[in-house]
Amino acid sequence: MEPEEWRTKATEARAEGDASEAIYLHRRDRAHHLLSIPINYDTNKLWEPADSDGWRSSSAPRSYWPPPPNESNGYLRVRCNGGLNQQRSAICNAVVAARIMNATLVLPELDTNSFWHDESGFAGIYDAEHFIGSLRYDIHIVQSLPDISVNGKRKKIRSFQIRPPRDAPLSWYTTIALKKMREHGSVYLTPFSHRLAEEIDDPELQRLRCRVGLVLQAMGFNNSARIYLAAGELFGGERFIKPFRAMFPHLENHSTVGPSEKLEGNARGLVGSAVDYMVSLLSDIFIPTYDGPSNFANNLMGHRLYYGFRTTIQPNRKALAPIFMDREKGRADGFEGRIRQVMFNSKFGGPHKRVHPESFYTNSWPECFCLMAPANPADKCPPHNILEILH
Repeated sequence: MEPEEWRTKATEARAEGDASEAIYLHRRDRAHHLLSIPINYDTNKLWEPADSDGWRSSSAPRSYWPPPPNESNGYLRVRCNGGLNQQRSAICNAVVAARIMNATLVLPELDTNSFWHDESGFAGIYDAEHFIGSLRYDIHIVQSLPDISVNGKRKKIRSFQIRPPRDAPLSWYTTIALKKMREHGSVYLTPFSHRLAEEIDDPELQRLRCRVGLVLQAMGFNNSARIYLAAGELFGGERFIKPFRAMFPHLENHSTVGPSEKLEGNARGLVGSAVDYMVSLLSDIFIPTYDGPSNFANNLMGHRLYYGFRTTIQPNRKALAPIFMDREKGRADGFEGRIRQVMFNSKFGGPHKRVHPESFYTNSWPECFCLMAPANPADKCPPHNILEILH
């Protein structure tokens, strides 16, 4: 039956009240339409960055951004709880909090006991000297709390501990937290995951966050593709991964990429997670396998966007599900064509408007991007040494 006849019959079915028949015919019509669209997509383009439309990443200030005053209001300590990517978000938030409070940030503490049992600490995961130096125009940072003299004896400043509310507004930091800091000289915010609202009206503070740190075979991938599986222990273990490995023998994870001595004893801890993150960040293509609130995937997509619009493919699982259901029922005709039709209409990591519930860390466009030749002067890229110029 031709598509026109299907549509006519579907209309008649609706008129007669046979909704199920109308829906079935509509789906057949839609499937026929998808299969009739030729797929001439050059799969070599998959390995190239997404189209940037002239945008490039830039977290540099666009307006006057004074350096931190010589005298701060006190010291800010935070304990970043959760997994590696929750901790990364918390570190960014701690820098923003220190800026608005005019506080000296003590190198953030990483929660290493409750889940990871990993004592690597901040300096074991990140380049602490680079962290301090790269943010010198934004906030003061110290490695640890300094000693003070009390009755002729030297001892550490004692921090007043506060539990911040979840997604606290800027005003909480500039009132409640700042008051305690001035009273005690130092405050300790713990736990510090999701303790600062993501949506902030000040674009300069959003840019400060960006300065801290941002179905394969049917698509045309062949068995020479190198695939890195960034995951912990898989549900079902090796038995479930065998068919996938048969299609793509160059399958790696952080235990098979030449593990260092440090990684061998800590493959499931923060170091293993950091290796997963860096390999995924630098890969030509990243495909998140989970649609839910995955901090790992969300942070990676945002970082890859900022890192030159590197290709990230987000499959439309609702559109893919009926295709696989048809295949299981023996209706496999046109399978690859239907898969490609869905996949090549997916997001590919180019600039796009942030829509709730998409996180700022997943998509920092347009605040942390600029145009070389903009129609709007506000979108123009600043000089690379803009911080030095402003100061």
